[in-house]
Amino acid sequence: MMTRVLHAQNNKIKKIPRSISALQYLNEVDVRNNVIGALPASVTKLKKLSSLNVSDNRLKTLPKTIHKASGLETCVVSNNKIKKLPKNIGQSNMTMLNVSQNSIKVLPKSIYALPRSLDVSRNQIEALPAIVISKKSKGNISHMNLSDNKLTKLPEEIDRLQRLTFINVSHNKLKTLPTALGSLKYLHHLDVSHNQLPVLPATVYSVGYALSTLDLTSNELETIPDGIGALKKLRCLFLSCNKLVNLPQDMNELVSLQQLDISSNQLHSLRPLIGLLHLETLNASKNRIATLPQEMDSLRWLFILNLADNDLASIPPSIGHMKSLKQLYLQRNHLETLPTTLGEDQLLQVIDVSHNELIELPEDLRKWRTMEQMHFGENHISQIPKSIKHLGMLHTLDLGGNNIIEGLPQQISLLTNLRQLYLQNNAIEEFTQNLVKLR
Repeated sequence: MMTRVLHAQNNKIKKIPRSISALQYLNEVDVRNNVIGALPASVTKLKKLSSLNVSDNRLKTLPKTIHKASGLETCVVSNNKIKKLPKNIGQSNMTMLNVSQNSIKVLPKSIYALPRSLDVSRNQIEALPAIVISKKSKGNISHMNLSDNKLTKLPEEIDRLQRLTFINVSHNKLKTLPTALGSLKYLHHLDVSHNQLPVLPATVYSVGYALSTLDLTSNELETIPDGIGALKKLRCLFLSCNKLVNLPQDMNELVSLQQLDISSNQLHSLRPLIGLLHLETLNASKNRIATLPQEMDSLRWLFILNLADNDLASIPPSIGHMKSLKQLYLQRNHLETLPTTLGEDQLLQVIDVSHNELIELPEDLRKWRTMEQMHFGENHISQIPKSIKHLGMLHTLDLGGNNIIEGLPQQISLLTNLRQLYLQNNAIEEFTQNLVKLR
């Protein structure tokens, strides 16, 4: 029989027969979401088997000889009841092993010899085995997902795994990082979010040759050491939910940075960001920023700017000359006016200035002709200007919680794309015919 593919997922299968080894041409087996309690050792005799998926079952172990399945490249056994992996599993030819969502507490020493990718996330691992490199156990692994475990530290000799390109140790209990991380010259993704790091070792900056994503969200960081400008390839930097008061002065030397999240800190200034020419999205919400640099227009490729939940009382005119800006979020500040330059050199699509102290909308809205969403709820606005007729692309208008008395101007009927209109909690005495004209 020359069966090459066996898909039997989403059934009530309890057992895979030993005779499955007779299917010598079998290349792919998918039996996920059944009630299988064990894999027969005979499955390792399927020389052509390259993909095995037994996730969402009731496995307690893997066959001790699983490493002898010479053709097996992808093995997925997530969401089972496995407590321990076979001693020699690292000697296999698997390029991807996924044993996430099990009950594993200890990993075998051979694990680092896997040729490529290991996912042991959402287990109960408290410590990693020592990294010993030998002819039999080489450090071949390149991709490690260790998130959602109970790790308190990483091996100091992690630099022995010179092929590592991806490390995810988020949602653990790490309080330190090994200085040897800086020697991983091919590392391009490092996720240490949701841990307990009080400091970031400056040696991490030594991986500037390759590192493109650094995630330090939700730690205990009070400072970021100077020298971060060495990360010339860094594209995404996540620093939200820490205790940062200042940003490093050489931050504007991150010449490749495109995405930056510094929200939920205690920052007072964005000055170190001036000069980030390739930055596309900036989230600086939930800080203590009271003023913005006058040179905001130097962020010429920025198209999303989030400054919500700060202490801003004014916005510099230069913000109207940020030519790529599409979305601007300023809600929950102390703004009384908006700069008249807003919209002059840009094609704004979304603006949120709700929960501020504004007393009026801009009189001339022609500069906002590309606007799709306007959120001005919870201010002190008393009327809607007639120039609103120029906002032909507007589909959402929120003016709830203001002081509007006269209702809608006649020109509102020209907004043919308007789909959501919020006017709750105003002082409007009656609906005019202009409301009926809306389609």
